[in-house]
Amino acid sequence: MTENELSNYPSSYILCFVDGCKLKDNCIHYLAGQHVRDDDNMGYAVYPSVLKSADGCKWHKEYRVIKSAWGFDTLFHSVLQRHAATLRQQIKDYLGGNGTYSRYNRGERRLTPEQQEWMIRLFQKYGYTTNLLFDHYEDAVDW
Repeated sequence: MTENELSNYPSSYILCFVDGCKLKDNCIHYLAGQHVRDDDNMGYAVYPSVLKSADGCKWHKEYRVIKSAWGFDTLFHSVLQRHAATLRQQIKDYLGGNGTYSRYNRGERRLTPEQQEWMIRLFQKYGYTTNLLFDHYEDAVDW
């Protein structure tokens, strides 16, 4: 993990500065909090009161690098015309609408492995078993 990766957290991301937390060494909120950008001087943060919880920190999220994906042209290349509109609509519904679908298609947002798997299973339900690939892949921090 590089400093550049960790300082590239999304806007409005919850940062953590709780040094006493036992989970901090693998928590993406804490690790990002150690790499705050110079132009960020306020924002959302985890408060030290999380240490009082018997259940542990509800904000803890393990740091992981995922193989993210975007672009749907390859997926739809061999799809029959009679299936295309239905598949596209089901994906739009799953991702949250037309605008969100377009952002994932253009690469402004990246699909997680779980989202990729859901979409591949959808195509398999329609009988498609080959060329189930997205247009682009990239290793990225799972924020």
